[in-house]
Amino acid sequence: MTLLGIDVSRWQDDNSTPQMVDFNRARSAGANYVFIKASQSTWMDQDILKNWQNARAAGVPRGAYHFLDWTTTGAAQGKFFAGVLKNDSGELTPVIDYECRANIQGKKAATEGLYAACNTVEIALGRRVMIYTGPSYWREFWDGTHADYFAARPLWIANYGVAKPAIPAPWKDWMFWQYSAKGDGLKFGAESKDLDMDYYNGDLAAFNAAFGLAHEPTDHEILLDLVKRVEALEGKLWIS
Repeated sequence: MTLLGIDVSRWQDDNSTPQMVDFNRARSAGANYVFIKASQSTWMDQDILKNWQNARAAGVPRGAYHFLDWTTTGAAQGKFFAGVLKNDSGELTPVIDYECRANIQGKKAATEGLYAACNTVEIALGRRVMIYTGPSYWREFWDGTHADYFAARPLWIANYGVAKPAIPAPWKDWMFWQYSAKGDGLKFGAESKDLDMDYYNGDLAAFNAAFGLAHEPTDHEILLDLVKRVEALEGKLWIS
């Protein structure tokens, strides 16, 4: 079983119009959660504040991600990301996005930058982070160190055009899978034509349990509960 979701950033919004991502439409189209870009380096995504607020208002569980680049240290970026989220870190796991090639200084420096970013965020927020990456990037830019640390953090894997994602060591499984960058943006309330699409590795009950979310009853469950209430009431009336 998998559970559908989306991820967005400023690229899903047309700045020439007042419209932002319509998260009510996203939810109606089947998005059970959304990951939203919060920051990169030491600057905020220009749409994070509105996207964060609007997704919450629409009742869509939110996770924030930071795009780790190589313009400054991982620790500095982790501190900035945590600062963005300090008052509201979202319902889902904060994410460090590990995929940038520009200005990279080799796998040892990249691995240490990732480790420092993750560790800084976790200390600041008191929450375990998730790592987003692609199989080929990870194989190229992980130097083999901190294996136990990374394996203990959930994996959000980006792998397109496959029946199931490749899982790089040291992980054994994935929590989220970005399976396409060609989702129907307009259908899900974005202004961009294309949209990143994701799966959670489990059903709705598992998802809610993993993130401590209240179960929202389905129409069928509501109807069954109503029937039970009516039957119980009729039973009491018959006895009296």
